[in-house]
Amino acid sequence: MGTLLAVLALAAELVACLAVLAFAAVTLGFQGEAYRRGLDPLQAALTWLAVLLALVPLLVTVWVAWRRLFSSQPWAGVPLGLGLPVVVLLAGAVLALLAFQGGELVHARASEKRRAEERSALRAQVEAGEREKACALVVKDPQCTRADMRRCREVLESLDSPDARWREVKKFLTDGGQFESFNPKELGFAPTWDFNKSLVVVRHDQEWFLRTFYGALLTRPETFSTPEGLQRLGGVLLSSSRHWGWTHAAGTVLRAELLPEVTRRLTEVQPRLQGSKEFQYAFENVTNQLTRLRTPPEDEEPPVPTLAQPAPRESIGLARLESADGRLHLWLRATPTEGEFGDVYLGFDTHPSFGEDGRAILNHLGGLEPGEVKPVPPLD
Repeated sequence: MGTLLAVLALAAELVACLAVLAFAAVTLGFQGEAYRRGLDPLQAALTWLAVLLALVPLLVTVWVAWRRLFSSQPWAGVPLGLGLPVVVLLAGAVLALLAFQGGELVHARASEKRRAEERSALRAQVEAGEREKACALVVKDPQCTRADMRRCREVLESLDSPDARWREVKKFLTDGGQFESFNPKELGFAPTWDFNKSLVVVRHDQEWFLRTFYGALLTRPETFSTPEGLQRLGGVLLSSSRHWGWTHAAGTVLRAELLPEVTRRLTEVQPRLQGSKEFQYAFENVTNQLTRLRTPPEDEEPPVPTLAQPAPRESIGLARLESADGRLHLWLRATPTEGEFGDVYLGFDTHPSFGEDGRAILNHLGGLEPGEVKPVPPLD
């Protein structure tokens, strides 16, 4: 009976060890795919250390099974007996997880350092006179200034060829066809990185930029003649909403001047799209985006509140906590130093279970009572 229980216990421990090792292997596979361009040396070392740590419990379990079932050596010499694999498994799993997380942290810091160096080098080139890189600087640098945007504007306005202008404004699109964006933390609007929020990289002259970009996009013959063109148009429309950090003024230009032209062009090509499922899918997506964008943002977000006393000049916005659901509203400037309160609107949950980002902002504000309005001090 004792041998049977030992076999069952060791089998369970072996299965648990294999599960931990499989998890490590899958994590390694995903990590290799995510960083296929090359791991940082320290990250690679921590990653392989994690795999080795995940392998140790399996080896210990096999050794304990051999000592218990097949060896002639005294069983009493095995420390903790059948509990040894359990202890090693728990320790190995925890240490392997810490090693993986340490590798991710190393990679994140190294990547941020590289990006900062690249931005610094790009800014030096632009300021040294390489004006053709001015728009690339706007796309890559979250600290872009109004002067930086002015240089980009000068470049775009100097291009007479529609193809040349399109090549330049296309730098503002991701491979998926949406506008390039920054995380609110990169712009100095939030103390933590919220993966659910993005703000378009264009933080100045947004009305002019939308006119210029859509003007270039709508002159492209493939925009309305190919499924890929319509899919890109859908991505552009998706990222033209207020939720992406466009100001009220930019939204007004979009609805009053640009969407009617998009709608007109779309109506013209609709009869030619019959019978093509790919075209129909892209067409329906664009139509849905147009319907959504026609809704004024005032219908979806609360108005900018007022303060009894003027906010300090250095304030980056206003904050209010809802009494009903604990939602935190932020009405921010276009950048931390320029614009009006409400140019950017962000909403955060503050629930104890899933509102970590909102609670971090509340801590930055020094707390906020339901219904209370406070100016938001700079995060630097």
